[in-house]
Amino acid sequence: VKHEGEDFSVFVVRHEGKLYATGAYDTYDDKSRLIDGVLFGDKIYSPNNGSAFCVRTGTVEYGPALDNLPIFATGERQGKVYLWIPVVPPKKVMPMTSYRDFNDPRKVVIVGSGIAAYTCLQTLRQQEFTGEIKLVTTDMHLPYDKTKLSKQFKGIDYKKLYLREEEFYDDHGIDFQLGREASYINNKHGRPYVEMADGYRMEYDALMVATGVAPERREIPGA
Repeated sequence: VKHEGEDFSVFVVRHEGKLYATGAYDTYDDKSRLIDGVLFGDKIYSPNNGSAFCVRTGTVEYGPALDNLPIFATGERQGKVYLWIPVVPPKKVMPMTSYRDFNDPRKVVIVGSGIAAYTCLQTLRQQEFTGEIKLVTTDMHLPYDKTKLSKQFKGIDYKKLYLREEEFYDDHGIDFQLGREASYINNKHGRPYVEMADGYRMEYDALMVATGVAPERREIPGA
């Protein structure tokens, strides 16, 4: 469609007799066209990444996408379809999340910094968890998309690998423990805690271990 004199792509679909309009691209890479995907029920599946979105609400329902699709009002009159698009249409919409409430004593510790660890902390804030969230990782970087590194090295903008900017974590009260190793988990005696390699202990009410796996390197003669 033409919007403010420029071309702007919108994905329009009819579901159960009603028209819906959303952003036209998978929010994971901003370039996979949803029109090339598969519509199953009220979900549109991205053609390249496996992401799925609800066409009624724009909500991301399957990763690796993290952000929702923008949705636009639609109408029909005399056989024509009308769309209402804001002056500055968004390409993606961050899910609604809650913020840290320092009166909430609950504590969650997440060990790891990959996509699973990040999805956990975002989901907690989406589900209105306002307690403390600590993320422990031996990595020295904020969570980033490691899968993209398997597809491209040359000319890649490494800043775009980060799942969120640092401001997001500051706003949502996420306490990062970078460059630290969890060496022991106590969940049997007294108050549960995670012990760092340096002896520091972090108590928790809930724990998620999302460290991933490492390949086992074997010495094979002749290899």
